[in-house]
Amino acid sequence: MASSEGNASSADHTDDQARFGWGSSFRQFHGTPAVVVQGRLEQFIRDAGDAQKHAWAESVPALQREVGEVIRADAGAPSYAAILEYELPLESRRTDVILLARGAVVVLELKGKTIPSQADLDQAAAYLPARSSPLTVSAHHFSRR
Repeated sequence: MASSEGNASSADHTDDQARFGWGSSFRQFHGTPAVVVQGRLEQFIRDAGDAQKHAWAESVPALQREVGEVIRADAGAPSYAAILEYELPLESRRTDVILLARGAVVVLELKGKTIPSQADLDQAAAYLPARSSPLTVSAHHFSRR
């Protein structure tokens, strides 16, 4: 990860800087208090509404728990990365989460529901470049523990 690991804000973007609210190793993401991660996301998306802030309050701790499970189960996890609220180049869209692991790029859209709508699936499918191989879009639900 870049030296801006775990830190970005919309005010200090240049063409050379990553455009994300949070980016770090799995270990750093898991070990950082959720309120700190959420604070960075709020700095990045300054006009976030109450619904967005509530979604982060629900999803960040759940994602951190899942990342913790990966760290415990996979010796390769220290080399994995988590990026939250990544702003797509040349677009105004942002992905909720990108996980980089074992050469794979996993894009997660956290919708807070057990069954996605067709619009949710279409949103996820739109992240795939047209020249890429076919995409399998699936829905998973993070249960509270």
